[in-house]
Amino acid sequence: MFTGIIEAVVKVDNFVKGSMYSELAVTSPFPAGKIDIGDSIAVNGVCLTVSQIKNNSLFFQIQNETIKKTYFSKLKHGDILNLERALPVDGRLNGHIVQGHVDETGYIVKNQNYAGNWIVEIKTSDKFMRYIVHKGSVSIDGISLTVTEKKTLSFTVNLIPHTMENTNLKSKKINDPVNLEADILSKYIYNFLLNTRSSSNDEILKNLKKGGFIS
Repeated sequence: MFTGIIEAVVKVDNFVKGSMYSELAVTSPFPAGKIDIGDSIAVNGVCLTVSQIKNNSLFFQIQNETIKKTYFSKLKHGDILNLERALPVDGRLNGHIVQGHVDETGYIVKNQNYAGNWIVEIKTSDKFMRYIVHKGSVSIDGISLTVTEKKTLSFTVNLIPHTMENTNLKSKKINDPVNLEADILSKYIYNFLLNTRSSSNDEILKNLKKGGFIS
């Protein structure tokens, strides 16, 4: 698992699409000896396995199912990626629990700077929005962020200058895609209510509001 606290930002050195899987290569930003073949690294919020290390480059093999769930099919040389190594057992959970299992792709519809603080709005589906909670956590391209406003088919997050400068969001433009992962707690609660009550979606949402899980 991961925390959504980005450790490094790198550029795509090479991305090759294949019939069985695709391969991504980046220059390792981590000290020598700190990464081994088989290690898990979140790349723009996607849990990938290091398949090869060569000449200080990290290689990842990406399954077609992952390509379908993310926007990785559109990756090209020079694109900026967020990297985070898996959380060690004795590590600090500074963000929130991020599995690296992307739910779907969203799109940036607002990216504005207000006196040094950035407001980013993400458009997504109603299926994903059921997991979004005001002041709750969400992973955007692997970044742990807090929802500041929830709309019908979009939500906003606020970023301090440090986060903007040290993640790939500084390079994102309107209509650019982002990988989204909902908070696992929201998904568990929704799934629990869905499977323990013969209720409609409206009744489930009503119960979640009654319990204070959503507003």
